[in-house]
Amino acid sequence: MGGGGGGAGTGEGDQPSTVALNLLCLSLAYYSLAYIFSGLIGPICDTGLEGTLPFELKHSFSDNRGLAAWVNVVVSMLAVSVIAPCIWPYHPRLWDYLASLAVLNFILSCIVTREAPDSYIWWVTMLTLVPVCLLVAYGMQVLLRKRFPPRTAVERVPPPSSS
Repeated sequence: MGGGGGGAGTGEGDQPSTVALNLLCLSLAYYSLAYIFSGLIGPICDTGLEGTLPFELKHSFSDNRGLAAWVNVVVSMLAVSVIAPCIWPYHPRLWDYLASLAVLNFILSCIVTREAPDSYIWWVTMLTLVPVCLLVAYGMQVLLRKRFPPRTAVERVPPPSSS
């Protein structure tokens, strides 16, 4: 996730501790959003408030819980894909953090539910959602870089000439 040589704050040459801290921050942001959306989506889909909705692997459009879980993962991943570039607009490997977050979510979901996803809807959603989220994050980075270009050097104002 961090590699190469380089600049402070650019993501190049990140230490493993920085990579772990950034992934932890992104994970906390994702799960905070997922639980906020669970609190909103659960009652709308008549599933009540359950703490495992962000980890649900049985996505289905035929029952309310499966639909709530599907909406939750889609909205949460898209939201974090929009928010992450606002935090790290110049990080060249933001895509790596988002892909790692998807893998981490898969692992935690399997641990929490004690099963692997067997729903084709889950697999199609994740295999479609992750690239879409990476493109959204990249597009946000491009927009933010154009709108707020990095300041590379302090511009010097020449002293007034005394002629």
